[in-house]
Amino acid sequence: MVVISPQLFDTESPVYGFRVINLDGADGKIVFFRNSIHVNPDLPEPVFSGDTAIINVLHNDELKEQAATVANVSIFTLTGVENEYVVLRSDGFVDVAPEAPAGTYTIVYNICEIGNSTNCDSGTVTVEVMYALPVVWLDYKAKAGTGGNMVIWNTASEKDNKMYRIWRASDPSQGFKLIGELPARGESTEPLRYAFLDTVDFSGDALYYRIDQIDVDGEISTTSVFRLKTTIRKTPDFQVYPNPYFGGQLVVNFPPRWKGKMGTIGIQSYLGTVHYSVQGELQSLAGSLRSRLKQLPKGMYILFVQVEDEKKVKKWIKR
Repeated sequence: MVVISPQLFDTESPVYGFRVINLDGADGKIVFFRNSIHVNPDLPEPVFSGDTAIINVLHNDELKEQAATVANVSIFTLTGVENEYVVLRSDGFVDVAPEAPAGTYTIVYNICEIGNSTNCDSGTVTVEVMYALPVVWLDYKAKAGTGGNMVIWNTASEKDNKMYRIWRASDPSQGFKLIGELPARGESTEPLRYAFLDTVDFSGDALYYRIDQIDVDGEISTTSVFRLKTTIRKTPDFQVYPNPYFGGQLVVNFPPRWKGKMGTIGIQSYLGTVHYSVQGELQSLAGSLRSRLKQLPKGMYILFVQVEDEKKVKKWIKR
Protein backbone atom coordinates (compact mmCIF):
# COMPACT_ATOMS: atom_id res chain seq x y z
CA MET A 1 0.00 0.00 0.00
CA VAL A 2 1.16 3.53 -0.76
CA VAL A 3 0.17 6.89 0.75
CA ILE A 4 -0.37 9.73 -1.73
CA SER A 5 -0.05 13.44 -0.98
CA PRO A 6 -3.57 14.77 -0.13
CA GLN A 7 -2.89 17.96 -2.13
CA LEU A 8 -3.00 15.95 -5.34
CA PHE A 9 -6.70 15.26 -4.63
CA ASP A 10 -7.60 18.70 -3.27
CA THR A 11 -8.27 17.34 0.22
CA GLU A 12 -6.72 17.46 3.68
CA SER A 13 -7.52 13.82 4.41
CA PRO A 14 -4.93 11.07 3.82
CA VAL A 15 -5.35 9.22 0.53
CA TYR A 16 -4.34 5.59 0.32
CA GLY A 17 -3.83 3.32 -2.65
CA PHE A 18 -3.14 -0.30 -3.53
CA ARG A 19 -0.77 -1.19 -6.34
CA VAL A 20 -2.34 -4.13 -8.11
CA ILE A 21 0.19 -6.70 -9.42
CA ASN A 22 -0.77 -9.28 -12.02
CA LEU A 23 0.06 -12.92 -11.31
CA ASP A 24 2.83 -12.88 -13.91
CA GLY A 25 4.57 -9.99 -12.15
CA ALA A 26 3.51 -7.21 -14.51
CA ASP A 27 2.57 -3.88 -12.93
CA GLY A 28 -1.10 -3.04 -12.77
CA LYS A 29 -3.05 0.09 -11.90
CA ILE A 30 -3.19 1.79 -8.51
CA VAL A 31 -6.65 2.00 -6.85
CA PHE A 32 -7.10 5.00 -4.55
CA PHE A 33 -9.52 5.56 -1.66
CA ARG A 34 -9.91 8.11 1.16
CA ASN A 35 -9.70 6.75 4.69
CA SER A 36 -12.21 9.31 5.99
CA ILE A 37 -15.80 10.11 6.84
CA HIS A 38 -17.67 12.75 4.86
CA VAL A 39 -20.85 14.30 6.33
CA ASN A 40 -23.28 16.46 4.37
CA PRO A 41 -25.82 18.82 5.98
CA ASP A 42 -29.42 17.58 6.15
CA LEU A 43 -32.47 19.76 5.41
CA PRO A 44 -35.69 17.70 5.33
CA GLU A 45 -39.05 18.95 4.10
CA PRO A 46 -41.08 20.99 6.63
CA VAL A 47 -42.93 18.79 9.14
CA PHE A 48 -45.54 19.00 11.89
CA SER A 49 -45.32 18.41 15.63
CA GLY A 50 -45.44 14.70 16.44
CA ASP A 51 -43.91 13.53 13.14
CA THR A 52 -41.37 10.74 13.58
CA ALA A 53 -38.54 9.31 11.48
CA ILE A 54 -38.69 12.40 9.24
CA ILE A 55 -35.17 11.81 7.86
CA ASN A 56 -32.11 9.64 8.44
CA VAL A 57 -29.00 11.82 8.70
CA LEU A 58 -26.82 9.04 7.29
CA HIS A 59 -28.64 8.96 3.94
CA ASN A 60 -26.11 11.31 2.28
CA ASP A 61 -22.95 10.55 4.33
CA GLU A 62 -19.95 8.40 3.36
CA LEU A 63 -17.29 6.28 5.02
CA LYS A 64 -14.30 5.54 2.79
CA GLU A 65 -16.40 6.49 -0.24
CA GLN A 66 -19.06 3.95 0.73
CA ALA A 67 -22.49 4.62 2.26
CA ALA A 68 -22.34 5.32 5.99
CA THR A 69 -24.70 3.08 7.99
CA VAL A 70 -25.24 2.16 11.63
CA ALA A 71 -23.23 -0.97 10.86
CA ASN A 72 -20.04 1.00 10.23
CA VAL A 73 -20.46 4.31 12.12
CA SER A 74 -21.73 5.59 15.46
CA ILE A 75 -23.78 8.78 15.89
CA PHE A 76 -23.32 11.28 18.73
CA THR A 77 -25.34 14.46 19.36
CA LEU A 78 -23.02 17.41 20.04
CA THR A 79 -25.61 20.19 20.36
CA GLY A 80 -29.21 19.17 20.91
CA VAL A 81 -32.51 21.06 20.92
CA GLU A 82 -34.00 22.66 24.02
CA ASN A 83 -36.62 20.50 25.77
CA GLU A 84 -35.85 17.76 23.25
CA TYR A 85 -38.46 19.14 20.87
CA VAL A 86 -36.39 17.53 18.09
CA VAL A 87 -34.28 14.44 18.81
CA LEU A 88 -31.63 12.59 16.79
CA ARG A 89 -31.86 8.87 17.50
CA SER A 90 -28.91 6.49 17.63
CA ASP A 91 -30.12 4.84 14.40
CA GLY A 92 -29.86 8.18 12.55
CA PHE A 93 -33.57 8.99 12.36
CA VAL A 94 -34.98 12.29 13.61
CA ASP A 95 -38.19 12.62 15.66
CA VAL A 96 -40.28 15.71 16.46
CA ALA A 97 -42.05 15.82 19.84
CA PRO A 98 -45.86 16.23 19.82
CA GLU A 99 -45.52 19.39 21.95
CA ALA A 100 -42.87 21.02 19.73
CA PRO A 101 -43.84 24.63 18.87
CA ALA A 102 -43.60 25.87 15.30
CA GLY A 103 -40.08 27.04 14.45
CA THR A 104 -36.70 26.03 13.06
CA TYR A 105 -34.45 23.67 15.03
CA THR A 106 -30.85 22.59 14.35
CA ILE A 107 -28.95 19.63 15.80
CA VAL A 108 -25.16 19.37 15.52
CA TYR A 109 -23.89 15.80 15.52
CA ASN A 110 -20.77 13.67 15.02
CA ILE A 111 -20.42 10.36 13.24
CA CYS A 112 -17.34 8.21 13.88
CA GLU A 113 -16.08 5.02 12.32
CA ILE A 114 -16.78 2.03 14.54
CA GLY A 115 -13.45 0.81 15.92
CA ASN A 116 -11.62 4.00 14.95
CA SER A 117 -12.69 6.90 17.18
CA THR A 118 -10.23 9.27 15.47
CA ASN A 119 -12.00 9.00 12.12
CA CYS A 120 -14.98 11.36 12.66
CA ASP A 121 -16.81 14.21 11.01
CA SER A 122 -19.54 16.57 12.20
CA GLY A 123 -22.71 17.74 10.50
CA THR A 124 -26.05 19.43 11.06
CA VAL A 125 -29.69 18.59 10.55
CA THR A 126 -32.12 21.52 10.39
CA VAL A 127 -35.84 20.88 10.89
CA GLU A 128 -38.65 23.35 10.21
CA VAL A 129 -41.75 22.56 12.29
CA MET A 130 -44.85 24.12 10.78
CA TYR A 131 -47.93 25.42 12.54
CA ALA A 132 -50.65 22.78 12.29
CA LEU A 133 -53.91 24.19 10.98
CA PRO A 134 -56.74 23.93 13.54
CA VAL A 135 -59.03 22.57 10.82
CA VAL A 136 -58.31 20.94 7.47
CA TRP A 137 -61.43 21.41 5.35
CA LEU A 138 -62.60 18.66 3.01
CA ASP A 139 -65.66 20.33 1.51
CA TYR A 140 -68.66 22.55 2.28
CA LYS A 141 -71.99 23.07 0.52
CA ALA A 142 -75.62 24.08 0.96
CA LYS A 143 -78.65 22.40 -0.57
CA ALA A 144 -82.39 22.85 -0.37
CA GLY A 145 -84.28 20.33 1.73
CA THR A 146 -87.50 19.76 3.63
CA GLY A 147 -87.98 22.52 6.17
CA GLY A 148 -85.11 24.70 4.97
CA ASN A 149 -81.60 24.69 3.56
CA MET A 150 -79.02 22.26 4.87
CA VAL A 151 -75.50 23.68 5.25
CA ILE A 152 -73.04 20.77 5.31
CA TRP A 153 -69.28 20.67 5.76
CA ASN A 154 -66.66 17.96 6.29
CA THR A 155 -63.21 18.21 7.86
CA ALA A 156 -60.22 15.90 7.50
CA SER A 157 -58.72 16.75 10.92
CA GLU A 158 -59.23 19.16 13.81
CA LYS A 159 -56.90 20.47 16.52
CA ASP A 160 -57.58 23.16 19.15
CA ASN A 161 -60.89 23.90 17.42
CA LYS A 162 -63.62 25.54 19.53
CA MET A 163 -66.65 26.21 17.33
CA TYR A 164 -68.17 27.13 13.96
CA ARG A 165 -70.30 30.10 12.94
CA ILE A 166 -72.58 29.99 9.91
CA TRP A 167 -73.32 33.13 7.88
CA ARG A 168 -75.87 33.80 5.11
CA ALA A 169 -76.41 36.50 2.48
CA SER A 170 -78.76 37.07 -0.45
CA ASP A 171 -76.21 39.51 -1.88
CA PRO A 172 -72.61 39.01 -0.63
CA SER A 173 -71.70 42.59 -1.58
CA GLN A 174 -74.23 43.81 1.04
CA GLY A 175 -72.76 41.76 3.86
CA PHE A 176 -73.53 38.50 5.68
CA LYS A 177 -75.84 37.76 8.61
CA LEU A 178 -74.87 35.36 11.42
CA ILE A 179 -77.53 32.62 11.48
CA GLY A 180 -76.12 30.03 13.87
CA GLU A 181 -73.27 28.37 15.75
CA LEU A 182 -72.15 24.78 16.29
CA PRO A 183 -69.56 23.54 18.83
CA ALA A 184 -66.57 21.59 17.55
CA ARG A 185 -66.35 17.89 18.38
CA GLY A 186 -62.85 17.99 19.79
CA GLU A 187 -59.49 16.96 18.40
CA SER A 188 -59.58 14.40 15.62
CA THR A 189 -57.37 13.02 12.86
CA GLU A 190 -60.37 11.31 11.27
CA PRO A 191 -62.94 12.94 8.94
CA LEU A 192 -65.86 14.66 10.71
CA ARG A 193 -69.19 15.76 9.21
CA TYR A 194 -71.29 18.74 10.35
CA ALA A 195 -74.76 19.91 9.31
CA PHE A 196 -76.79 23.01 10.13
CA LEU A 197 -80.42 23.58 9.10
CA ASP A 198 -81.21 27.12 7.94
CA THR A 199 -85.01 27.52 8.20
CA VAL A 200 -85.11 30.76 6.21
CA ASP A 201 -88.12 31.29 3.91
CA PHE A 202 -86.56 32.63 0.73
CA SER A 203 -87.92 32.82 -2.82
CA GLY A 204 -85.13 34.72 -4.59
CA ASP A 205 -82.66 33.53 -7.18
CA ALA A 206 -79.81 32.51 -4.88
CA LEU A 207 -78.54 32.38 -1.31
CA TYR A 208 -74.90 32.47 -0.29
CA TYR A 209 -73.17 31.04 2.76
CA ARG A 210 -69.80 31.04 4.47
CA ILE A 211 -68.50 29.32 7.61
CA ASP A 212 -66.12 30.67 10.26
CA GLN A 213 -63.94 28.33 12.31
CA ILE A 214 -62.83 29.69 15.69
CA ASP A 215 -59.98 28.02 17.58
CA VAL A 216 -59.41 28.01 21.34
CA ASP A 217 -57.17 31.09 21.07
CA GLY A 218 -59.85 33.09 19.30
CA GLU A 219 -58.19 32.93 15.88
CA ILE A 220 -60.64 32.70 12.97
CA SER A 221 -60.39 31.03 9.58
CA THR A 222 -63.14 31.35 7.00
CA THR A 223 -64.28 29.27 4.06
CA SER A 224 -64.79 30.84 0.68
CA VAL A 225 -68.34 31.92 -0.14
CA PHE A 226 -70.51 29.13 -1.54
CA ARG A 227 -73.98 29.21 -3.10
CA LEU A 228 -77.13 27.27 -2.29
CA LYS A 229 -77.68 24.37 -4.69
CA THR A 230 -81.33 24.52 -5.66
CA THR A 231 -81.32 21.44 -7.90
CA ILE A 232 -79.44 18.16 -7.87
CA ARG A 233 -78.69 16.61 -11.23
CA LYS A 234 -77.53 13.05 -11.70
CA THR A 235 -74.42 13.82 -13.72
CA PRO A 236 -70.96 12.21 -13.64
CA ASP A 237 -68.77 13.62 -10.90
CA PHE A 238 -65.04 14.31 -10.54
CA GLN A 239 -63.38 10.88 -10.55
CA VAL A 240 -59.88 9.54 -9.84
CA TYR A 241 -59.45 5.77 -9.92
CA PRO A 242 -58.29 3.15 -9.00
CA ASN A 243 -58.67 4.19 -5.37
CA PRO A 244 -56.73 2.82 -3.52
CA TYR A 245 -54.02 2.97 -6.18
CA PHE A 246 -51.37 0.21 -6.37
CA GLY A 247 -49.68 1.24 -9.63
CA GLY A 248 -50.32 1.07 -13.34
CA GLN A 249 -52.96 3.02 -15.23
CA LEU A 250 -54.57 5.97 -13.44
CA VAL A 251 -57.80 7.61 -14.69
CA VAL A 252 -58.84 11.23 -14.04
CA ASN A 253 -62.32 12.27 -15.25
CA PHE A 254 -64.16 15.58 -14.98
CA PRO A 255 -67.96 15.95 -15.38
CA PRO A 256 -69.21 17.12 -18.81
CA ARG A 257 -70.57 20.35 -17.31
CA TRP A 258 -66.96 21.45 -16.70
CA LYS A 259 -65.94 21.06 -20.35
CA GLY A 260 -63.96 24.09 -21.48
CA LYS A 261 -64.09 25.70 -18.04
CA MET A 262 -61.20 27.15 -16.07
CA GLY A 263 -60.55 25.95 -12.56
CA THR A 264 -58.04 25.03 -9.89
CA ILE A 265 -56.88 21.51 -9.09
CA GLY A 266 -54.65 20.51 -6.21
CA ILE A 267 -53.26 17.80 -3.96
CA GLN A 268 -52.76 18.11 -0.23
CA SER A 269 -51.93 15.79 2.65
CA TYR A 270 -54.58 15.04 5.26
CA LEU A 271 -52.68 17.49 7.53
CA GLY A 272 -53.11 20.29 5.01
CA THR A 273 -49.71 20.39 3.32
CA VAL A 274 -50.24 21.41 -0.31
CA HIS A 275 -48.19 19.18 -2.65
CA TYR A 276 -49.55 20.60 -5.91
CA SER A 277 -51.88 23.37 -7.03
CA VAL A 278 -52.39 24.76 -10.53
CA GLN A 279 -54.97 26.80 -12.43
CA GLY A 280 -56.04 26.40 -16.04
CA GLU A 281 -58.48 24.73 -18.41
CA LEU A 282 -59.46 21.59 -16.53
CA GLN A 283 -59.35 19.02 -19.32
CA SER A 284 -55.82 20.11 -20.23
CA LEU A 285 -54.71 19.66 -16.60
CA ALA A 286 -55.85 16.03 -16.26
CA GLY A 287 -52.54 14.64 -17.56
CA SER A 288 -50.54 16.83 -15.21
CA LEU A 289 -52.63 15.67 -12.24
CA ARG A 290 -52.13 12.01 -13.19
CA SER A 291 -48.37 12.51 -13.43
CA ARG A 292 -48.14 14.23 -10.04
CA LEU A 293 -50.23 11.54 -8.33
CA LYS A 294 -47.99 8.78 -9.66
CA GLN A 295 -44.90 10.59 -8.29
CA LEU A 296 -46.26 10.90 -4.75
CA PRO A 297 -45.01 8.58 -1.99
CA LYS A 298 -47.45 6.12 -0.45
CA GLY A 299 -50.07 7.68 1.81
CA MET A 300 -53.51 9.29 2.02
CA TYR A 301 -54.14 12.51 0.09
CA ILE A 302 -56.95 15.01 -0.44
CA LEU A 303 -57.63 15.93 -4.09
CA PHE A 304 -59.63 19.07 -4.74
CA VAL A 305 -61.10 20.84 -7.77
CA GLN A 306 -62.60 24.35 -7.64
CA VAL A 307 -64.73 25.51 -10.61
CA GLU A 308 -66.47 28.83 -10.12
CA ASP A 309 -68.56 28.39 -6.93
CA GLU A 310 -68.42 24.57 -7.04
CA LYS A 311 -65.79 22.62 -5.12
CA LYS A 312 -65.20 18.88 -5.23
CA VAL A 313 -62.92 16.98 -2.84
CA LYS A 314 -61.82 13.36 -2.97
CA LYS A 315 -59.86 11.25 -0.49
CA TRP A 316 -57.31 9.24 -2.48
CA ILE A 317 -54.98 6.54 -1.16
CA LYS A 318 -51.73 5.34 -2.70
CA ARG A 319 -50.53 1.95 -1.53
